[in-house]
Amino acid sequence: AGLGPIAKAGSCLYGVADNNCVYKVEYDHEYLPRWEMASRPGVFNIAIYEGFIYGVGAGQSVYRQELSKMTCKTNWERASCEGVQCIALYDGRIYGVGTDGHIVSQNLDTMTVESPWQKDFPGDQRGWRSLYRRLFRVETPEPQPMEITSIDIVGGNIYAVSDRYVYMQTLTDLQADESAWVPASAVGAGHITIPKEQKHQHYAKKF
Repeated sequence: AGLGPIAKAGSCLYGVADNNCVYKVEYDHEYLPRWEMASRPGVFNIAIYEGFIYGVGAGQSVYRQELSKMTCKTNWERASCEGVQCIALYDGRIYGVGTDGHIVSQNLDTMTVESPWQKDFPGDQRGWRSLYRRLFRVETPEPQPMEITSIDIVGGNIYAVSDRYVYMQTLTDLQADESAWVPASAVGAGHITIPKEQKHQHYAKKF
């Protein structure tokens, strides 16, 4: 079974396996031991922020639990309403890719199972058409919207994987009509995690 999205906390890496359980491994730069199961099933995309691990689970809702207390027996607590496929957390706010391709967000401290996701950037309007023309240098009246499969945020920049390419833009540009997305890597990434203390190093997971 392969590991999907990767998250990092301290000296541990966390990843989600095909059985929707979180696995973890304590590592150093010379030796990577065996991955061990760290949670019960329930999530397929994870992010770690201020001592809690968040995951997208049933109903495409966000679930969470305290990282230091997580075991294979502790439960995932539902923390949001439905509507996201993957998530990233930054500066007290949780961002996600909605089921309709929009980037959405809400404040973490006010998020409940009833609070709505706010659309931050349209997934199918002029920004995507402009990006399509810039990348592929073709004119098309109705290009397909980009399908984002993974996001991460660091230093005020948001990184997104679409069609196995990594793109980036600043968070403040998300509401602009014209997209500020620019290519940030070569083809080959399925998911991306950026260590927060090493802002220029990427962990890209190939699938």
